[in-house]
Amino acid sequence: MFILMFVCIILPLHIAFNIDTVFWCVSYYVFDAFFFVDMLLNFFSVVPGDENSADLTDKRAIAHDYLTGWFSIDFLSILPMELIVTGNLCVVCQGEANC
Repeated sequence: MFILMFVCIILPLHIAFNIDTVFWCVSYYVFDAFFFVDMLLNFFSVVPGDENSADLTDKRAIAHDYLTGWFSIDFLSILPMELIVTGNLCVVCQGEANC
């Protein structure tokens, strides 16, 4: 939850004020790695049932539930947009002065 709140607050500041440091560049990729791990864990997490049904514990059913639910949003949120839009990762991470 801390990482999500941090990204929600800091990312707009980073974009608005063009804060280009190695720390921020590396931080975003570390945060994306945490979100990727979270995405993988969702395939193995028990899905709680409603008040009239039992919890979903079958791995195949959990995977199907996740793939038909939040997976696409989670996947799109961890894509490295800099790589897709510009064709390279953050230039700061490569030792140059601008991102």
